[in-house]
Formats: sequence, C-alpha cells, structure tokens
Amino acid sequence: MKKILLFAFPMLFASLFAKAQTVFTQDFEGGIPMGWTTTGQWEWGNTDAISSQYFGIPDHTNFMGFNDDALGNATIASGRITTSAIDLTAVTGDLSLSFQSFFLDGDFQGADETGKVSVSTDNGATWTEIYNLDVAGGAWQQVSLNFNSYAGQTVMLAFDYDDGGGWNYGWCIDDIKLGLPIYKDASLAYLNEEAFVGTAFAGAVVHPGAVFQNNGLNTMTSIDVNYSINGGATITESLTNLNVPTGGLFSWTASDAYTVVNGSNNISIWISNFNGEGTDEDSENDAMDFSISTITAHPDKGVVVEEATGTWCGWCPRGAVFLDLMTRRFPDHFIGIAVHNSDPMVLTEYDDAVGNFPGFSGYPSVIFNRVNILDPSQIEDPFVQAVGVAPPARLEVGAEYNATTRELTVSVGAEFLQNISAAGYKLNAILIEDDVTGVGTGWPQANYYSGGGAGNMGGYEFLPGTIPAADMVYDHVGRALLGGYAGATGSVPDAVEAGKWAGYTFNTFTLPNAWDATNVHIVGVITNPSGQIVNAISSTIDEAVDNGIFVNSTKEVVNNDLISVAPNPFTSVTNVTVNLESSKEVTMKVYDSVGKLIASRNYGQLVGSQVLPFDGSSLNAGMYLIHVNMGDTVATKRVYLSK
Repeated sequence: MKKILLFAFPMLFASLFAKAQTVFTQDFEGGIPMGWTTTGQWEWGNTDAISSQYFGIPDHTNFMGFNDDALGNATIASGRITTSAIDLTAVTGDLSLSFQSFFLDGDFQGADETGKVSVSTDNGATWTEIYNLDVAGGAWQQVSLNFNSYAGQTVMLAFDYDDGGGWNYGWCIDDIKLGLPIYKDASLAYLNEEAFVGTAFAGAVVHPGAVFQNNGLNTMTSIDVNYSINGGATITESLTNLNVPTGGLFSWTASDAYTVVNGSNNISIWISNFNGEGTDEDSENDAMDFSISTITAHPDKGVVVEEATGTWCGWCPRGAVFLDLMTRRFPDHFIGIAVHNSDPMVLTEYDDAVGNFPGFSGYPSVIFNRVNILDPSQIEDPFVQAVGVAPPARLEVGAEYNATTRELTVSVGAEFLQNISAAGYKLNAILIEDDVTGVGTGWPQANYYSGGGAGNMGGYEFLPGTIPAADMVYDHVGRALLGGYAGATGSVPDAVEAGKWAGYTFNTFTLPNAWDATNVHIVGVITNPSGQIVNAISSTIDEAVDNGIFVNSTKEVVNNDLISVAPNPFTSVTNVTVNLESSKEVTMKVYDSVGKLIASRNYGQLVGSQVLPFDGSSLNAGMYLIHVNMGDTVATKRVYLSK
C-alpha cells in the first residue's frame, strides 16, 4: 500500500493570478484544443474525473491532468502535451508565459517526478527546455516565466510529465497565457490557522497571520504587511531582506498578539509597497478578512475532546492544530487529550477504548465528550453549544505529591448543582502531559500537509513529509487513566441532592522519570450513567496540591454545621453566619438553580462568629445555593427567595 488511507481535509487555497494583457490564452473549458496533441496518460477533465486516492486535486474548473497515482504501482509512465503553433510575429517588447499548476513533487520512495516546459521555434523539430517545475504543493499555483526572447516568432509549447520510474502522483495544468509580463505582484494566498475557528472567549490571545505568494517576475525583496482590528488604526510591519522568487511562498505572523474583546473582532490583513516601489500591478489579490465573535461559558463547565492520533498518521497534524487552537481560544473550559496509537506515547488501555468507540473509523478523529465522533475541524460548533450548559456538578481536583519519590495521589470532588437520582455517575482522573519529546524509532511525525498540496494546516505545509523527532513537540498527550477509561465505580452515590458533595481518592500513581511533572495536568472528569462526560476540569499538579486531598485525609469535603442562614425563605436580604474556631480565609459564592454563578466575594481572613449579609433584592424568586469555602472546609446551604 502506498500510504495509509486517512481522512482528507479540503481546505481550499485561493487561486490568485495576476492581470496581464494577453496575446494567447487557453483555459481548457472546451476540451483538448484542436491541433494540440497528447502522449502518455494526459487527460482532460475536472477535479472529480481526474483525482484518485492519493492524488486529490483541489477544486478547480476543467484542466489537463496526468494522474500517475491512478495507474498503480506497476506502471512506469510519462507523457507530453504539445500545443499547435502560436503566432507571436506581431509581438514586440516584453513577453511573459504563465500557467496554473498543481504539482505535489512527492517523489514517492525516491522516484523523482518532474514537470517540464519546453519551446520549439521550428514547428517541433527541436525543443529547448525552459523550465523544470520547482513550485510544488500549495494547491493550484501560478508559474510565470520570462518569454521575451520568443517575441516576434512562431512557437510551440510542450508540457512534459515523468514519474521518475516509480509510482508517483502527477501534474495538472490550466489557464496558459502569453502576454505582457507582470513584474511586481504579491498576493495574499491564505490566512493562518487563526481563521479556522470563528469564536473565542473575551481575553483570548490571537496571532494574526497569513501566507503570501510572489506572482511577479521580479524577486520579492521586501513588502509591507498591514492589519487593522475593527476598522481601527493600521498596524504596519515592514518585512525586509526577503528573497522570494517567482511563485514562491512566505509566511508572516504579527509581532504583537491581539487580545479578543467582547463582541465582534474583525481583522483585516493586506499587503503593500512591493520591493519599496508602492502599489504592485494587481491590487485585487492583496487583502483578506476574518472575524472572531465572543461567547460566554458556564463558569464551572469543561468540555473534553479526545483525539485519536499517532506519529505514523500523516493527516494527524490536523488534530494537533485544532487542539492547540481551541486550547488557546477557550482556556480553562476546553480540554484536549491526544490519545496515541502505535507510537512511543501509546497508552494501550486508552487507545483500545478510543479505537472501539461506536462509529470509530480512522485517524485523525475526535471523540466529543464521549458522545459522538467528529473530524478535528468540526469541534467548534458543538463546543459552543455545550460550554454554556450548566453541568450537574462543579468539580475540583486535589492532590498530594512527593517530588522525591514522584508519588502522586489524586482526588476529585464534585459539588452537585442539580439533584441526581440515577446510579452510574462516576468520577475519574486522567493525567496528560505537554511538551513531550523523544528520539529514535516512532518519534518522527508523518505529515501529508507537506508542500501544501492538501491545503494549509497551521504551518505544517512548510514542514517536510516526515518531520524529524528533534523538531517535534507533542502536547496534550494522554498518559494515565487513574480510574480506568470508564471511571471509578462507586465514586458517586446513586442519589445526591443539589448542594451536596461527593469525592473520590484514586490509588497512588508513580510518575515515570521520563515525565516532566511541571508539564503534567490532572483532568478531573464526571460521567453520567451512559458514560458520557458531563463535566471536566484541568489542573496542574501544583494547583491540585494547593487544594489538598478531598477524601480520606484531614481535608473535609463538607461541614454544613459551620454556617447558618436566616431568614430562610427570605424576601430581600438574608444573613449567612460563619462560626470559626481559628482564622480561615473565607469566600462565598451564590449559584442559581441551574448552577449559574450569581455572586462571589472573598472576605479574607475571618475568625469567630461572623455575619455575612447576602442581598437578593435584584434577583428573581427561586432556589439558590450559598457555597462558603473556609480554608480547607466547604459548606453549602440551600435558600429560597420569595417575592
């Protein structure tokens, strides 16, 4: 098998071509032109007709294509397209040859596939090679060649493909033009991965960026990149000391990050001042826009996405890009876990569970809250819907850690915000690690986005087809299931009233020496009787240690005797009385009946009997939960507001 068949991700590049006064053009919309000849397996058609399993051609109009992949492993192939005579005898001065090209330059198993352009001035008797294709990937790209020396003559053109004696990919061409040359033209080819997701929390950090292409004949040595937010002041970055040849690509990321604000965030990016010479010769391909709108999450809600991945999986960089992007956009609420398969980071129990999840069919894919399976690119919409829904319980993670022995004991506590009366809720703790690296077999990452032929993917299009282990850092790696995949049986009672707590302490786990404890996160999870994740929280080890162990230790889960509330019911103001034998830091939070945080206040250090008034005069009538944290102890009371 040539490569592993995995999900393709059709992210289209814009085909932006320079304007020019043409003296000859052929767009192949009407088939193979009269008088043209073909040899070998060149064929006319569209994307659907010419694409194959491993040579997936981006959407396009009709064109000429040579699909070497479709011929199979046993066929060695080459072929030529030859034009009829093209009369340029009336042309004087400068002349340019341009055409659109889709060429992966895959060189599978070392066979050097080539695409070449030749010209004849003696009706095909002799040929001169004028170009050996070096603009690879990037979907459909423009090739522009200086054709000045052939002005005033009658010429024929030939386009030659050769698979190099192996099973390779192929070449496609379209929109051949001869005309006045474009010397300075840069186009904005596509935006970076920040445009993949259109929502964020206010305060999220965004790094605007884009990839540009030089469509002119002059080498690009400098360019100004401009951007603005919500029509505000223009920010300009001057890029100098460039060396971008005709057809070449270069990427840019803004030097300063942008912090998302509430509402709409409309980001415009455009380029100017090609080589310090002002406006280029085609201003219509110089700009693109994208927008980010803000969403609000329930304060105690976390969403888990488990990604099926592997270093052998060439499409799996897509999963890494989307997990990273969603983590940046939605901190503290989006929890991505990379579940590795058949590589050095595999956790067999986790891998087996993911591979046997109902409907699982390939890599990469993600399991969303253990409800359904999606492509990594489809995470955003269900996340936006889920993150605002009140969970049945608010979670906390506690831990004890011995840095010398590397022994870690984890507990997960759940304060229920709603009544439950069904058996089968479970608590779990999952360890994940960021910044994982390694050397040797299995650590390099396969990358089918290399060259850009499969679309842009967060910069992976600029990396090699096999990324060396030294250049790879793996994040969100699933390391340990402290309660198994399904969670700890009996960790939650069959029935729990709103305002009550449940907690569970897991068996002590020893972190392997190869793990970096500072990069380990503890993911606390609660699942419902169907096994679906209904809430989650992520904590560093240090944060969990600060909380302490919730169960089977000196830290009590709840002591409701330490507070009283009166009057209850109340019509406007009720008083929360706190009784403390020693000084404790006191925080009070009030939640409504669906778990939405209504009010929060930190009273600092208190001791003895203290009265904390709560004013509900602006609230609607109903039931509310008053939650008081007193150092290591928590207490909750249910109160009723009547009007």
